[in-house]
Amino acid sequence: MCQHGQNECLGNIQHACALAKLPKNESAALINCMMDNFDAPNDAEMCATQLGIDYTRVGECYNSWEGPTLKAANGIRTHELSPTLYYVPWITYDDVWTVEDMQNSELNLLGVICQKLAPNERPSLCEQSN
Repeated sequence: MCQHGQNECLGNIQHACALAKLPKNESAALINCMMDNFDAPNDAEMCATQLGIDYTRVGECYNSWEGPTLKAANGIRTHELSPTLYYVPWITYDDVWTVEDMQNSELNLLGVICQKLAPNERPSLCEQSN
């Protein structure tokens, strides 16, 4: 069950598939685009096209048993978070949560992504936002 209904759940499946099937720079860019458009699951392919990302593997995952399985695993991880989740979005990087990341993500999620990822893993949008 997702806070904002079925479309959010479907978008979360696409996010999980992107994280599992794409390099970090591409998954970060795709998820950022989807979050900016607020039209999941409808905007995933459009975002991929805009960003020059091959959506094939994400789509195959999304349309198979694998996508819901990845989403379920993420749900389990969510319930095991420490500290316990009390707000969404809840940003963790390498399984570590910081209040600073949460505060900064409200202003600039892409900035947090660009700060956390290694230079060779960052989406090209990081270079454009500097």
